[in-house]
Amino acid sequence: FNGLALLYVWYFLMKDFNKHERREDTFWTEISKILSKAGIKLEVPTRTDPLLERSFALYLILTIITAGLFGIYWLYTLLKDPNVHFEYHTKMEDQILPILENSLA
Repeated sequence: FNGLALLYVWYFLMKDFNKHERREDTFWTEISKILSKAGIKLEVPTRTDPLLERSFALYLILTIITAGLFGIYWLYTLLKDPNVHFEYHTKMEDQILPILENSLA
C-alpha cells in the first residue's frame, strides 16, 4: 500500500460509516412507523454514542503537522467507530426480534 492509497481508503471509511448511520437511523424510524400502523410497538433506542462527522482535511493536516502521530489516533477512530456502530445493531436486534416473534405467534 502506498500512502496515497491508504489516505483514499481512510477518506471513504470516514464518510461512508457516517452516511450509513444516518440512513440507518431514518430506516429504523420508518420501520417503527410502519409497525405502529400494524399495531406493533417498536421503541427505537437512542444512539448513546452516534458517529461524529469527522473532517478528512483536518485529520490529514493534523497528521502532517504531527509527523504522523495523529495518524495513530485517526486509525483508532476508524477501528472504534464501526465497533460502536455494530453495538447499536446488537441492541436493535435484541429489541426487535422478541417484538416480531410475539406479533407473529
